[in-house]
Amino acid sequence: MPRTYALAAALAAAAVLPGCATMTRGLSDVMVIETEPAGAQVTTSKGHTCSTPCVFSVSRKSEFDVDITLEGYRDVRVHVSPRITSKATAALAGNLYTGLVVGAGIDAGTGAILDLYPNPLRVTMREK
Repeated sequence: MPRTYALAAALAAAAVLPGCATMTRGLSDVMVIETEPAGAQVTTSKGHTCSTPCVFSVSRKSEFDVDITLEGYRDVRVHVSPRITSKATAALAGNLYTGLVVGAGIDAGTGAILDLYPNPLRVTMREK
């Protein structure tokens, strides 16, 4: 009977503990956009607007387009999407190493194991 209680306690703790990546990496990422020359106007399909160089916070699970314009230069559109990278894989492996499969599931579900790509987004504007 004590073994049953220990198992139940371990499962309850695993269920309420967040995943490692969720705690260490968070649910959002800082998107960095730089252009050469600087001063280009940025608009995203998520509603962010700024002038380069600029940064903004966005969910790691986001997928969006970035439109960059600057008078006298060709317009640029770049698609940004979430990907699992080596940085995120290390956090996920931490869950699996400690046996917290529930934590790995939480990290995968929240998007904490994802990184936005490309980030930073660096664009060299081309003259018209």
